Amino acid sequence: MIKNKQWMRAASSGREDIFSQLWVEDSGSPRAVIQLAHGMAEHSARYDEFARFLAAHGFIVCMNEHAGHGSHAETLGYFAEKNGLDYVVSDMKALMDEVTADYPSLPVFLFGHSMGSFLSRKYITLYGDTLTGCILSGTAGSNPALGLGILLSSLQKKIKGPKSVGKFLSMMAFGSYTKKIKDPVNLCAWLSSVDDICIRYKEDDLCGFCFTASGYHDLFTLLREINRKNWFAKVSTALPVYLMSGAADPVGAYGKGVTQVYERLKDVGVSDLTMKLYPGGRHEMLNEANKYEVYEDILAWLESRAS
Repeated sequence: MIKNKQWMRAASSGREDIFSQLWVEDSGSPRAVIQLAHGMAEHSARYDEFARFLAAHGFIVCMNEHAGHGSHAETLGYFAEKNGLDYVVSDMKALMDEVTADYPSLPVFLFGHSMGSFLSRKYITLYGDTLTGCILSGTAGSNPALGLGILLSSLQKKIKGPKSVGKFLSMMAFGSYTKKIKDPVNLCAWLSSVDDICIRYKEDDLCGFCFTASGYHDLFTLLREINRKNWFAKVSTALPVYLMSGAADPVGAYGKGVTQVYERLKDVGVSDLTMKLYPGGRHEMLNEANKYEVYEDILAWLESRAS
């Protein structure tokens, strides 16, 4: 039987409380700890099935909702007054420390999806020596428009305020994401080829919300940081890294951005490096038509490193 523990703890920014969850099989011996980091404008409940799958195979699975996300958020799409995503990474580390304190001898993994993969990339340059491996799902390579995004979000912060809703910034970032999809079920169709997933996402008040000007500024700044040469040079060459994405994911430039990250990690000498692009898969491979294949691929990678 899978036990699900839920609790609140103070955010490292001091602004709000952070909702956290843990899934564990209450019989048998755990094999490893894995933390999941969700993406932009979503929440941890969307990972319940995947977390239960991993827990059923002996993994202690933990996850928090990032600041500015979930039903407990003070302001959706807002992290902090300044350097908000640094606080979010600190929140992830605080959860990892709390959970691993109860399992000090187990291997420890980090899984990040989309914005969660950006945060995970920041995390591994700070705390990579505490990890057994890292999985980056739906990540992104460099984008020449980031400089403009940082400038525009900075201007909006000054003119309209940091908590003003970034509608134009959202259109700039995501407006073209369905252009290659024939007859999309809605504007969220770039997430998955499964229409029901996109419909439920659109109907969920805690999903798909527009970030604030400050939130976009933090996001664009982090994306620029983790695609610079000095970020790749900071990644431990001994850390196993698995990059996975749909080949039809616009976030990863339809595979080109993910391949770019893979090649740059390879160039700096990361020795255990794996990449898988699923043909026809869109952004959320955990919610694609072949999701159970994806689950099994992730499990196989984890098990081979955990042992």
